[in-house]
Amino acid sequence: MVPDGHMRSTKRATALKEFWGTREAVQCTSLTPLATQRYNWVVIPEFDENGNLPEGVHDATVEEVRTRFAYNPARQRLFDAFLKVLEILQGCNSPEVHLDGSFITTKEEPSDYDMCWESTGVEPTDELRTFLELREQRKERYLGDIFLRMPQPPYFYDHVEHWQSDSRQEDVVKGIIRISLGGEVNDQE
Repeated sequence: MVPDGHMRSTKRATALKEFWGTREAVQCTSLTPLATQRYNWVVIPEFDENGNLPEGVHDATVEEVRTRFAYNPARQRLFDAFLKVLEILQGCNSPEVHLDGSFITTKEEPSDYDMCWESTGVEPTDELRTFLELREQRKERYLGDIFLRMPQPPYFYDHVEHWQSDSRQEDVVKGIIRISLGGEVNDQE
């Protein structure tokens, strides 16, 4: 069973009421993505009828991704491998990653995750060089399909844009997750 993402939100609303004690805070006890954006809180939205996140790029923290999607042993294994990639990318100042695939759906036991990373401001490190050299073994080692985001010429292929359509169903749009790693962002959305 997928855990209810709003249970944490209710705790946040309670904390907000205790801190602010305002009528407005009291009205936010059932926090929605819109209400949480007002207070700079991130809530990964509920799944749609197709088992996907709703349309759009949804900002989340690593901890929120863990809480929402790493809820069984198979998913925790994927998340742990994903964390190893994030450590490498944070170490070279990649500003953000985007997460997609069955890992961020209702699929109980996804086989992998899809991730693309932003290279703006990246400083080469030995870990990054090794990571890039291991192209053939990357999926085996890190359990995901990992891509560099390259939407500008001459490539013109943007995973962030492409991933927002469901390849399993025609004319279905879906959401993906963006995780900021703290580096300089080349805002292309």
